[in-house]
Amino acid sequence: MIFNFFSKLKKGPKISFKVKMTMFFFLVSLLVELGIIAVVRYQVERANTAENYQYLAEESIVSATTIGEVLWVNLEFLKLLSYNAHVINELIKSNRQYPSKAQEISKRLTSLEKEWLASPNGTLVQKIISNPSSIELKKASDVLTHFNQLYITNKHGGLVGSIKHTNNFDLHQEPWWKFTFNQGKGNIYIGKIKFDQNNEKLIVPFALPVYGSKNPQEIIGIIYSEHSLNDELKTIFNELEVRKRGLLQNKSNGENSLFIHRIYLDNNKYLDYENHQINIDSELTLEKIKKQLESGHKFIYQDSPSYLTAKQITSLETDDVFSQAIDDLGWYLVTITSHNKTALFSLPTRILALLSIGIILLILSILFTLYILNMITDPLKQMIAIADDINNDRFSPESLDKLNKAVVLDNDIGELARIFKNMSLVITSRTKNLQQQIEQLESSSSKLLQQEYLANELKNKARMSILKKSQALRNQISQTTVDS
Repeated sequence: MIFNFFSKLKKGPKISFKVKMTMFFFLVSLLVELGIIAVVRYQVERANTAENYQYLAEESIVSATTIGEVLWVNLEFLKLLSYNAHVINELIKSNRQYPSKAQEISKRLTSLEKEWLASPNGTLVQKIISNPSSIELKKASDVLTHFNQLYITNKHGGLVGSIKHTNNFDLHQEPWWKFTFNQGKGNIYIGKIKFDQNNEKLIVPFALPVYGSKNPQEIIGIIYSEHSLNDELKTIFNELEVRKRGLLQNKSNGENSLFIHRIYLDNNKYLDYENHQINIDSELTLEKIKKQLESGHKFIYQDSPSYLTAKQITSLETDDVFSQAIDDLGWYLVTITSHNKTALFSLPTRILALLSIGIILLILSILFTLYILNMITDPLKQMIAIADDINNDRFSPESLDKLNKAVVLDNDIGELARIFKNMSLVITSRTKNLQQQIEQLESSSSKLLQQEYLANELKNKARMSILKKSQALRNQISQTTVDS
């Protein structure tokens, strides 16, 4: 591009050299000013971007509480279902049908489990999925469509009601059931997030103890649900994306931004919401994140200056068992915001950027100046050499070929070269003519001298002849006188 510019400058329209030099220095000044403006704007933009990214990161941690509220609402909804009269009545009715001894209870569960597995559409299955408690559960799932599964068991672990067919009837050996029943003491169960590949949903299991209406301390059953988080997480993360676009609107630095949300389930496992999978990161663990936050939010991630925030997923409620169960999960929402071209650079990096821009502008100015100087001095040197040849009588017309490049320039140098070339040719021509005239004069002078010599010779001869005749005449007269 630079050489194209030079060639256009060289072959462009007729512009005086002074104008071009003025344009050159104006261009250099303009480049310097643009560089300063660009640097200042870059610094302001970078500071604003860093502030925006920090704001986004800090705003995103509010979503941790929102996720906690989603979990709390689901537990509260299950609690309301546990108060449903049809649910309580079916549980009491089912518990009465079981014997009192543990061994006999186990035998009954085993028998019902075999019947359940042997006939998926049999009498037992139809009885379970069509009783009043199942109808109430289905009504609830119709209102809140995010339920992937919803059923209740009696206090022995036998299935009582369900919105759909389950794999097993006897559930008292399931870890979630044991944890929730807790030997009759009761617990709030929130399981690990898992991915349902068939329905492509992120599922969180919940379980609550159901207490009797007459004795609020007696567990009469367990209510279990599998809740899909897809819609809630999509809403939360879409809101964060809208905030991001709003803050970075019409900013080119928003195009290549890094904006990561992770829900850490333990030290190195986190939920990848976009890909619907649980990933493991042994480098950026939750322990390292907490340690990093002790020294500050700014750090380097994937070779880019980044801003880190982390917030434990909790509920706004702080004084109930549901909030405590959510806190005990130990889940964290971690947000990382960074950008390749912006953000939190140190002062030496900024100085280096300024020096780099200044050096580049200086090099371009030097190269352009050298080009202009060479364009001026080269023709002058050639004209001095030709003048020296003329002065020392070594000039030949072929030496003017050295000025062929200069004479085509449409500027003062080109005009001077053309005048000098014409002047040299005129001087050479006049010198040649003068030499010829001198030679002619010398030839004419030689002829005149020769003619003068001949004239003198003839004159001398005539004179001698006259003298001789005069002497002869004188002698003759003298002789005559003597004779007389």
